[in-house]
Amino acid sequence: MTAGFSINYLLQESAKIIIYETDGTINKSAAPPYGTVNTINLSPQLSAGIDFTVKNKMHFRIEPSVRFGFIAAIGTTFNTHLWNSGINFCYYF
Repeated sequence: MTAGFSINYLLQESAKIIIYETDGTINKSAAPPYGTVNTINLSPQLSAGIDFTVKNKMHFRIEPSVRFGFIAAIGTTFNTHLWNSGINFCYYF
């Protein structure tokens, strides 16, 4: 089991608008973000996994992980928080 904090840095922000019309046409456009964008965020991380020992000093670990941003990424009338989930593959000796 792993627990800790991760510092995230946003390199670029963008918004894409896709409108599906009733006649079947699709309109795509780009728009500026809807408010103040925070470029730095702090996320707690929690993961649990399985360790495999191949030899005496070779270890592999597979662990699903989840992170959720403490600070709102976009501050407007509604708040948007960053989140991330995935699978980590680790090798250590």
